[in-house]
Amino acid sequence: MSKFFKSISLFLFIFIHMEVISQSSIYNEYGKNRIQFKIFEWKYLSSENFNIYYHDNGKIYAEIAIKELENNFNFITNFIGHYPNSKTKIFIFNSAADLNQSNLGINEK
Repeated sequence: MSKFFKSISLFLFIFIHMEVISQSSIYNEYGKNRIQFKIFEWKYLSSENFNIYYHDNGKIYAEIAIKELENNFNFITNFIGHYPNSKTKIFIFNSAADLNQSNLGINEK
């Protein structure tokens, strides 16, 4: 094989490979919206370090979560190795079906 043919082949391989990568990254970022079948009316509870958002009958879960999070705040911040500058927002969904209507985790595999 000639040096010219190898150079052209390498160029085409890289060009095609880059084109495929750039197109696939577009589809990971856009076009994966989920359909919401119901409208969530979010409410929240606030504590010293957290804002816990819940909807419908999720208040009991939010109360449990805020109590546990506050009781374990020092452990959590030491484990993560970061102390937040503002309150951390936590969203509580009542079911997996409710979570699937959000865009949370849409690009995770």
